[in-house]
Amino acid sequence: MPASSGGVVCKWSNKDKEDHHLDKKRGPLGFAYPSRILICGKQNCGKGVTAMNIACTPYPAYDTITVWHYAPEHTQEWKDIDAKMIADCPKIEDFPKEKKNLLIIDDIDLINMTRKEKGDLDRLFGYISTHASCSILLCTQDFASVPISVRRKCTHWVLFPSVDFSANRHVSMATGHNFKELAKLCKTKHDSICFDMSGNGGPELRLNLYIPICQSDPNEG
Repeated sequence: MPASSGGVVCKWSNKDKEDHHLDKKRGPLGFAYPSRILICGKQNCGKGVTAMNIACTPYPAYDTITVWHYAPEHTQEWKDIDAKMIADCPKIEDFPKEKKNLLIIDDIDLINMTRKEKGDLDRLFGYISTHASCSILLCTQDFASVPISVRRKCTHWVLFPSVDFSANRHVSMATGHNFKELAKLCKTKHDSICFDMSGNGGPELRLNLYIPICQSDPNEG
């Protein structure tokens, strides 16, 4: 137990979080482990490709990759990354603590979830990710369908300019950045804006995951 330091807050390590680390190649510009990343945009904008880039480029690499999918037996999208496909919300014991784990959530109906299902989703983001060692990527077409508690627990939002106008307003209010103006930096439907809310020292705004956006950029308005 740390000794008293005369009113100064002591550093106290959490045994559940000793495996947390920055990406050893990109540092703060990468995605620390574990991260909770929301990827949102309409069909065919590149959500899956974005998720695969995040899944396949960290250093050290992930030991396990699991995809929670609406219809796992009917998709080949994640075959290239040798992911384990599941149809139901995973439990804490599904993530070996001694391994580096990634969970990708894709095409899950977030709107019609039961109260219990929403609670299970919230625990994935609020406890299992940080205490049981698991990064999470949530891919969705509808920003508003993501429960507010889940949005708030995310370390990053990766948003394509195809998100609806109500989402534009919410994102601007929640982040303090004018998303409508930031979206002008996206020249194609496959470009995205990444909001880094992790507090790990990296740029708060990025284009296409890794290109820092200067906050004094006149395009941000």
